[in-house]
Amino acid sequence: MANIFFRSIVLVILIVITQVNCTTLSKRNSESEFEGYIFFDNRMFNNVDNSGFPINEVQGNDSIFISVHRKMFIHGCHLIDVRQNVNFADGKYRKIDTIGYEFYNFSTQKFASLEMLTLDSKVLKKGSMADDGGGFSNTPTFDPMNGINDSAWKITDTIINGDTVGVMSFIIQNASDSVDRELSKRAKFWINYKIKNFPVQMSYILSKKVKKGFVYKMQLPSPDGRFVMVTSFDYQPTKLSDTLTRIFDKWSKLVN
Repeated sequence: MANIFFRSIVLVILIVITQVNCTTLSKRNSESEFEGYIFFDNRMFNNVDNSGFPINEVQGNDSIFISVHRKMFIHGCHLIDVRQNVNFADGKYRKIDTIGYEFYNFSTQKFASLEMLTLDSKVLKKGSMADDGGGFSNTPTFDPMNGINDSAWKITDTIINGDTVGVMSFIIQNASDSVDRELSKRAKFWINYKIKNFPVQMSYILSKKVKKGFVYKMQLPSPDGRFVMVTSFDYQPTKLSDTLTRIFDKWSKLVN
């Protein structure tokens, strides 16, 4: 299991850990239902408590390279992500610049990098989401639950903000290796049962096993157990502006 977690945490750092599925949307949840903002959050913690939940968030410059909080836009099976660059001067954090935009077509698994959030923006790069520089691919290799047997995990329901949410944790069975035990204790996934067939998942494999629920949050340890990474999607449905909707329509033709 240590090898599986090692692969997973590397994928988190590269921000290619999420999975997508728009080809199996049910009639009840059509593509047009998903529209609004996704707040992407990625934070690093030094330790976990006795229940395996993160404590002592890493602060200062040490967290800048990995800690992320930004807004993405979703419209059907398309996503616009904001590319950012962290600037330092004399070893101190200065600011974050927006350096471009990534447009993803989950149905075709294609993406494009664009310079500006405009209808006539220059296309910098096009390719497959599974390629280097792509990300958000539904390829099982990129899924943090790939290769993990059903007998190795369990789900406990809890109430968060008035809603029933599933928290998936790993079962420690016959783990003589202390590293495996610690890594297992620190890994968790959160599932929103109400949102079905959401295009973006922390683990598409796990989503299929929980009746297409929204796997919106993931906690994974570093291979050496020195810290834990907590990555989450916060979906806020809302009607996007007409201008942004036109950009989605135009960019989808560019990718296809």
